[in-house]
Amino acid sequence: MDGERVAYDAVVLATGYRSGVERLVDGAEALLDARGRAVNGGITPRRGLYLVGYATPATGFLREIGAAARRVAEHIRQEEGRRS
Repeated sequence: MDGERVAYDAVVLATGYRSGVERLVDGAEALLDARGRAVNGGITPRRGLYLVGYATPATGFLREIGAAARRVAEHIRQEEGRRS
């Protein structure tokens, strides 16, 4: 990376088995616990940054991603309502 900064409306990271988010987001280590899972259900204090798929529960990965995506979508809906 050359350090260039660009403004985006949305960013979706599909990074595979290891997220590598630490290389992409300054201070990302504060967004993950000691086991590399997203803290606060993946809703970060950074506006517009959400982490989904950072846990492997016994109930199944795809089920967890669906639940996390619903939480994030609801949070975004509420944030949009506050700005209206």
